[in-house]
Amino acid sequence: MAATLLSLRWTRHLSLWVRPFAMAAIWTGLDGLMGLIWFPIPFHWGSLLFDWTPGIQIADLTGIWGVTYVAVFCNACLACAWQVGWRQGWRILAVGLGLGSLILGYGWLRMDQISTALHQESPPSYVVGAVQQVGWLEPDRSWPYRAERYRDLFNLSRAATLAGAELVIWPEGALRAQFTGTQLEPYILDPMAQLLSPTASLLLGATEPDPRTRALPDQDQRFINSALLYSAAGSRLDQFGKQWIFPYFESARYVPSADGYRPLQGRELGRLGVMICLESVLPRPSYALVQAGAQVLITIADDSWFGNSHWPMLHGNLSIFRAIE
Repeated sequence: MAATLLSLRWTRHLSLWVRPFAMAAIWTGLDGLMGLIWFPIPFHWGSLLFDWTPGIQIADLTGIWGVTYVAVFCNACLACAWQVGWRQGWRILAVGLGLGSLILGYGWLRMDQISTALHQESPPSYVVGAVQQVGWLEPDRSWPYRAERYRDLFNLSRAATLAGAELVIWPEGALRAQFTGTQLEPYILDPMAQLLSPTASLLLGATEPDPRTRALPDQDQRFINSALLYSAAGSRLDQFGKQWIFPYFESARYVPSADGYRPLQGRELGRLGVMICLESVLPRPSYALVQAGAQVLITIADDSWFGNSHWPMLHGNLSIFRAIE
């Protein structure tokens, strides 16, 4: 609302042909500023979003900002035409419609090229079972409550495996505890070995200690928000530690891992570029993972603390842009 009002006010003295371009630049610039300062959380990387796939393919050339700019520009043309009247404003309205048509044309062409390439190259494919139980935030921290949540994960994983899943993905922090080297490891991996097919894999979120602080007193210990990849036999194939730490909520306990952004080696699954939670909101992590050889981008997240709001939907929509870019 503030960006709209400011763009209308700051451009009111400009000519009809300049004003829509200026309004879109101001709106997108303010939105970009919010993203750069990550206020209040970094969900402003192009907050004017829609999921009409042909209309957002331009992001592969311009990033998410190009989609925001075009959307605002088309709306600004409509607003300017309405203000000056249709007799004078139809020309600027035609410019907006023309630009929008070009963007859609590019999107349909690119999607057709992608579809053709996929059919010609016959890339390896596999079935993914994304398991995300609802309401994981703990009303209590007792073992019976946690055991019930684990049973939910087992049951959902069984359904995914019966549907043919070769990669089962549990969410960020699914275990809410350290996993490797604890009694929780066989508690989880032994039942999953019975569920998964011999060639399948399990990717799960856990809290792992930072080896750099292992020798420090307990109060100085730090942890890494981690993604662990296991084979069906229970052997750990690889792990990734979150790099971008959410201020306030994570920074008191978590630190980035020392490995940087690198894809997990998933054997038959290829190189898996995993992002944890809000890393998928920022363009840099996915770019770094692809540059490091990632063939697949995966986001594991726990959005239950957002409650019944629009943030989980926006989080998912932003992840689409990471794939397009």
